[in-house]
Amino acid sequence: NVDVSIPVGTIFGVYRTLPNAAESIDSQVLRPGRDMLFSGYANYSVQTTFALASPFANQVDFYTLDRSTDEFVQTAERVQCPPTGEIYSLNDARYFDWSDNLRRYIDDMRQGKNESGKSFSSRYVCSLVSDFHRTLLQGGWCGNP
Repeated sequence: NVDVSIPVGTIFGVYRTLPNAAESIDSQVLRPGRDMLFSGYANYSVQTTFALASPFANQVDFYTLDRSTDEFVQTAERVQCPPTGEIYSLNDARYFDWSDNLRRYIDDMRQGKNESGKSFSSRYVCSLVSDFHRTLLQGGWCGNP
């Protein structure tokens, strides 16, 4: 994606180091998500956005790279996904590989046969972080079957 200027991203999780850190790398990294202290992603595009999620505060905050100072500045606090949206993000090129149930569901969403009655349209970057970032801001849903 980088060679054709499509946005890319990084997903990460932060864990507390276990006391036996030197003994086993696997025990440090192969851990359940419920043990995470923080998680987030960085979306590299026209601007670099860093999203940090804290399970303690139950919120997501955005930080944007200020290129004039090379520092991240908080640009949004307590970001929440809108409860509804009209966009879905899914690789439609794989339509015929999907299960019948998934194809039927997508067909219904496109035709407005859903709770909102609105027709959904597809927006698929094929970059998980970018697709998720847009969904977090505009609502809808994304997936990668």
